[in-house]
Amino acid sequence: MSFEQHREYIEGHFNTNFATATTPVQYDNVDFLVSGSSTLKSNKGLDEWCRLTIIPGNTTNQTVGATRQRSIGVITVQVFTKSGTGSDRARALADSIKTVFENKSFNGVRTHATSIRRLGDSDGYLQINVSTPFYVDAT
Repeated sequence: MSFEQHREYIEGHFNTNFATATTPVQYDNVDFLVSGSSTLKSNKGLDEWCRLTIIPGNTTNQTVGATRQRSIGVITVQVFTKSGTGSDRARALADSIKTVFENKSFNGVRTHATSIRRLGDSDGYLQINVSTPFYVDAT
């Protein structure tokens, strides 16, 4: 499976299963956010939004001389909610993202336990990162 397919399957899985369809999402290396079937040019004025990034890791042979390979990586979704409004909404979004990715198997992508990390204030938003390690086996 190609790295492009990893991206396609992970983003597609998120798009289909993220229960909070009203929360705009920015995908890797695009300068707009997707909100339902609309696109937004900026996060300015939004109460909340997310950014999904797929961080690739190493690809290794499963055994010496094997044709089977395993690629690993981390799916990270950065959650942003307006500063000064508490952390309830950010944590609710993190829980929703956890439900999408934790211990799942889809299109050959397998994920592990999800963790969250509070990063604090970032440009007027509370930022919480939701990270899920994944792997893909290919022959």
